[in-house]
Amino acid sequence: MSSTAPVWVSFLVTGIVVAGSIVTTVLTLGSSKRREAERWQREREREDERWQRERDRENERWDREREMDTLRWDRQKAEQLRQRRVALYVDMADHLQRCETSIDAITDPYWVAPSQRREGLVHPEQLLAHTRLLAPQSLFSSWLTFTRAENLVDFVLRENPDGIGIEQHSYLNDDNPYVQELKEAIAVLHRELRAAMAVTDQVLIGGLA
Repeated sequence: MSSTAPVWVSFLVTGIVVAGSIVTTVLTLGSSKRREAERWQREREREDERWQRERDRENERWDREREMDTLRWDRQKAEQLRQRRVALYVDMADHLQRCETSIDAITDPYWVAPSQRREGLVHPEQLLAHTRLLAPQSLFSSWLTFTRAENLVDFVLRENPDGIGIEQHSYLNDDNPYVQELKEAIAVLHRELRAAMAVTDQVLIGGLA
């Protein structure tokens, strides 16, 4: 009986050792897998972060380019509008000059009346349409007042002149109320034109800054 006891003890010890080895191996493999999974997770997170940074930089670059394109486009549109307004204001000034010359003629009994419109002048109705679209409201209102006064003077000159000049053309006295009204409308329109031109100059200076 006593001779067999050590054999079982040996088997038991051997079994415990083998079981311990198996458990150790299993635990080691599990720990290794966890470490590998954690390492892979960290690498994936770093890769995701790197990719996100690159994408953010790319988005920022595209945003900057879009902003620059938008700014260039806005400046081009502003410059085109400025050029159209300047051209309109020059046409309006030409028309005013023609009207002032006409006033000198129709109020002088000894002067041959000039033609109604010089070559190259924009038609008043076209000027009115462009002014409605491009000019400030104050300038548009002044232009309306001017054109009404101009048309009224033309009507009175035809239908009820103050006299007939030596060249057999109708004339109005310089102090005629309709002539005075037209002169006042011209003066107001000149002020509005200068103010409008000053604004376009400020837009140009701002665009170059």
